Amino acid sequence: MNEDNEKGGRHCLFCKATKGATQLTSEFEYETIRRMNPIVLAYIGDATYEQKVRLEMIRRYPNQKIHELHKKAVSFAKAKSQADIVHALRAAELLSEEEWYFVKRGRNTQSMPPKNADVNDYRYATGFEAMIGYLFLSGREDRLERILHFAFERILGARSADGSEQ
Repeated sequence: MNEDNEKGGRHCLFCKATKGATQLTSEFEYETIRRMNPIVLAYIGDATYEQKVRLEMIRRYPNQKIHELHKKAVSFAKAKSQADIVHALRAAELLSEEEWYFVKRGRNTQSMPPKNADVNDYRYATGFEAMIGYLFLSGREDRLERILHFAFERILGARSADGSEQ
């Protein structure tokens, strides 16, 4: 806990209170984020994405059993789902050049994909998570929320179209 908390300052490393609301703020300079290893960006991006997905599942299905919530959330974390989101964002011209830069950096990182994932999907998924990490660390909550809203609607819409949404 940050000592500024008693003085009404920061509550944690990334949050700042303003008129009762919590806003994301960055402790990192842009150049520091730009120089970060893309795997580090993907690491924090994965955690950010997972938390946002879980919150969305609770918002949409507040009385579901945990097992059902987990099954729904897992569909968002699959490499194929994340790769599809990146391709759809790019096709719809919804990514800025800067966001695309971070996708490409993450995509080009050498890492070992799981046996059950397509290598190309895995690389784009890593790029997606790196971009989410960039948006989170740079305090771009507005862009993060817009991109996640697009992702949620795309995945949940696909689920509804194939009849698997309950």
